[in-house]
Amino acid sequence: MKLGPFSFAIMALAFIAGAAAVSAKEITSEVPELSGGCYQISTAEELYGFAEIVNGHDSTAANTSACGELTKDIVVNKNVLNEWNRLNSDSAETLAVWKPMVDFAGKFDGNGHTISGLYSPDSAGLFESITSPENSVVVVRDLGILDSYFSSTTYLGVLVNSVYGPGKTQITNFYTFSTIESTKSNPYIAGVVGYVSGNASLTLTNCYSVANLVDNGNNYDSRLLGYTRSSNESLNVINSYAVKLSSSKNIDYGTLVDTAALFNGALTFLLRENAEGSIWGQDVDRDPYPIFTGTLKNSIADRYNVTFHTFDSDTARYLDNYVAGLITMLPKGTSKENLVFGGWYRDAEFSGENDTAISNTTTGDLEYWAKMYDRYKVTYHPNGGKMENLGPYIGCGNPNKSYQDALILTGDVSCYLGGIGSNLRDSYYRDSSMFLGWYDNEELEGDPVDSITTSDKGDKDFYAKWYEYKRPAIDTADGCYIISNAAELYGFSALVDGSFTTGKYNEDERLANVCGKLTKDIVVNENVLKRDGTLDSSRINEFIPWKEIVLYNGFFDGQGHTISGLYMGDADGMFYTGQPYKYAATKVVIHNLKVRDSFVSRHLSVSVGGIIGSHSNAYAHIEIENTHFDGTIVVPGGYLNAHVGGLVAEAHNLLIIRNSSHRGLIDVGAGDGAAGGLVGLSDYYTFLIQNSNEGRFVGDEEKETQFPTRGYVGGLVGEVSTHFFIVNNYNAADFDCHDCYVNGLIGGYYVETDQRIHARAPVRPEQSFVLNNHSKGSIISGVPSELDYYWVVIFDNNFYLDGTLSRDSIGTPVEALAFEDGTVTKALHDYVQKDALGNEIAGSAYGANWIQGDEYPVLTNSETRNVAWLYVSKTQEPYGYVLFYTPGQEMPLPTPSLSDQTFLGWEFGDALVTEIPATASGNLILSAQWKSIPSSSSVAASSSSTAKSSSSEAKSSSSNAKSSSSTAKSSSSSAGAKSSSSMGKDAIVADGFVPQFSLMVAGREIQVVNARVGAAYAVLDLQGRIVKQGQVESSNFAVMVERAGNYLVRIGSNLQMVRLK
Repeated sequence: MKLGPFSFAIMALAFIAGAAAVSAKEITSEVPELSGGCYQISTAEELYGFAEIVNGHDSTAANTSACGELTKDIVVNKNVLNEWNRLNSDSAETLAVWKPMVDFAGKFDGNGHTISGLYSPDSAGLFESITSPENSVVVVRDLGILDSYFSSTTYLGVLVNSVYGPGKTQITNFYTFSTIESTKSNPYIAGVVGYVSGNASLTLTNCYSVANLVDNGNNYDSRLLGYTRSSNESLNVINSYAVKLSSSKNIDYGTLVDTAALFNGALTFLLRENAEGSIWGQDVDRDPYPIFTGTLKNSIADRYNVTFHTFDSDTARYLDNYVAGLITMLPKGTSKENLVFGGWYRDAEFSGENDTAISNTTTGDLEYWAKMYDRYKVTYHPNGGKMENLGPYIGCGNPNKSYQDALILTGDVSCYLGGIGSNLRDSYYRDSSMFLGWYDNEELEGDPVDSITTSDKGDKDFYAKWYEYKRPAIDTADGCYIISNAAELYGFSALVDGSFTTGKYNEDERLANVCGKLTKDIVVNENVLKRDGTLDSSRINEFIPWKEIVLYNGFFDGQGHTISGLYMGDADGMFYTGQPYKYAATKVVIHNLKVRDSFVSRHLSVSVGGIIGSHSNAYAHIEIENTHFDGTIVVPGGYLNAHVGGLVAEAHNLLIIRNSSHRGLIDVGAGDGAAGGLVGLSDYYTFLIQNSNEGRFVGDEEKETQFPTRGYVGGLVGEVSTHFFIVNNYNAADFDCHDCYVNGLIGGYYVETDQRIHARAPVRPEQSFVLNNHSKGSIISGVPSELDYYWVVIFDNNFYLDGTLSRDSIGTPVEALAFEDGTVTKALHDYVQKDALGNEIAGSAYGANWIQGDEYPVLTNSETRNVAWLYVSKTQEPYGYVLFYTPGQEMPLPTPSLSDQTFLGWEFGDALVTEIPATASGNLILSAQWKSIPSSSSVAASSSSTAKSSSSEAKSSSSNAKSSSSTAKSSSSSAGAKSSSSMGKDAIVADGFVPQFSLMVAGREIQVVNARVGAAYAVLDLQGRIVKQGQVESSNFAVMVERAGNYLVRIGSNLQMVRLK
């Protein structure tokens, strides 16, 4: 379309109109009327005209000594500032620009009027500068500047940027609500004057500022003056105030008041108290701030008396009055020898809380009484101990500080205040020793003292009691530490965590891989538990607390001996496999140990276990065999994910518990964590073989909890996921757990389609087996767990007490008599695992070790066979097998079949086998290898092509397989850490399940340690999809993943799971 002349004319007019719409407002200056020697200013035009008179214009010389008076309020621009007191940028281009007056040397009287809407984007102030000639007085008074904005990089003030001498400048009764913005860091900006020169004489009287001072976009401290070079004798700020708008605590000139003083009339009251302040006024019901009305109405503001009572000899001077409506801070306090000030109180009885300030709502005369505390000395006798360096000290009670600051310690001397008391120090340590407490006598008799009470008086002496460790000897035959008494047991614990020589945990001194063994029964404490199994709390002070073996990595053999009387009142368990630090636990093996008459509880804990307490980020492989715990375990209070297990709190890697037991009370607390007679939570490979749990689960309904339920409680395991093999176990513990979900064997497992089952671990079960177990435990209180049948979990020949199952899909409910008369025993004893056709499987689980006990079936003999887990398929039955085999004997393996695959054999190391060789040892994982059966459309393919395809398919199908060489041994050592001996490492049982590499997590980075160089690696999600893959170029490397979750890391034929949060 072409535009003719008329169209272009319309467009031109439109452009001109648009340009006019955004042009700046123009003010035509007018010369104000001169009366009595002063120019009378009543409009914005006349204000601009007066500025031209002062500054000079065209051929007119500057008249810097001119006199100007306002006769009306003047509005130059409207709505210059927005609701946040920043420049209203939407209309900035339309504002009239103000050019400040320069070198003003006259008189400017606002006559109680205001100027609003000044806008200057490159300068500041009504005046650029005031220059007072010698023997002259420049006066600015009775003026307010509102809704104005100034910006520059130099000195900035709302009224004037700079004041020069040598004459006098007097600014009286001035106020402002404006904004000054500087683009320079730490500028000299202020609400009244930006800069005062060295030769200037300035007096500021009865002024206040609510100016918003902005430095590079940040609000600046409120203040009246910016930078001053004038001497104190020539600079006087009288009865003037800055209103606190930010975090200001004080200002150099004037007084800082809070914003409430604006509204409630207190600031007006103060301004009026000065001789020239009668112009100020405010009707608090109508006026939001002080203005020039001359009358104060409806305000609580007044000056009242305040009296302070201390002690007779006190010569300190205190304030004697206050202004109602202001916050008035009370004096910091007073002092006297051996007395410490403890606060100001409203009465002589020191009732209620002490005051630190008079609030802005208080009225009337006040009296305050000083509370004084007697200060007593405390002397610590550490008996060879050393104090941790807690930083600098100021002495035993600084008399210039309040009582909260007077309790700072120094060396072995401290203090306490009578009537307050004090906790005793716990920051002492001693080499090869454990601190047992402070005693008030040198003989260390009676009960320990942990605090000074409010009724104590006089100087105190306290003496440290220590339990001394003993370093156990090393058996040169196997490299294991020999432990024969309690002192050596504690010494072993200290050696493991590196605290033996220093008395404190030392990451660099700890033993990364260690072996320990008992040679005698050990009694640490006697009668820790009462006859009913509960803690004898009346004797807690007599017990030696247990020092848990932290971050334990290695092998501990009880050799059939018993440890009695462990008091673990603030411990996670006898052992603790914590989250990865510099050196993390990778494998814990505990055999042939008995622990009895023991108590475990952890304040503010996540998880506790009788034998092993572990952290949610711990990924150690755990093997427990022939180990028994007889005692009480308590989870105090209610904590999120506070798991508790009779033997193990929680496990996140391979867990094997065999021929072991728990007996006693388990208090599940009031949290939502999982609890189990053997294990609280296990979410990777879980093997529970021939174990038992006896006693009782409790969860007091009186305990308050923030969770709708108390989580899952199982007679054997609280919660379990991924792969688990639970065979030939029993539970005889009853459940008295209010609001818990309970099940005699498994409390819950994760099923994605049923959130009632389990909502914690984001890992569903894969091929798993629950075979030939029983639970005679009754449910006294609690809700039977909705443990539905899940197709990958094989439940077979499990028996429950009638009434304890929510449904019969996972077990057979029977009457109590069937447990007692041998009926259940026979069914368990005669059990043999069979395949889908009813044929007995070589190496299958069987029940020959079941016998009849007094009230229910029990186990005799031990299960000594090793386990082989056989993977078949994830998509077709059979999904897999779990078999037993005996080392030194060959055992044939089953031959599985799939509809579209030809079975090639079981991957065992680098070979394909059809039997487990006699040379195999440890627990094994073998994967079936397959060759695809070609379809009819591919029959014509060449044999070489087919061979290549089948080879590729076989390699692909093994992507999720794991195997362990029969000759492989585990060696969990950490670079840079100490080892007790090479033979000690060899003493750790070789375990074919353990991948021959280690994993740690740092954020979203998987750190791989000790990988085989040249092997292929892959990171897979739990659906088998490859996330990352490549070839190992260095034995230690890292892989980044984008999302949190559970992943499988495969290196060669070894597979390990890792969790990223």
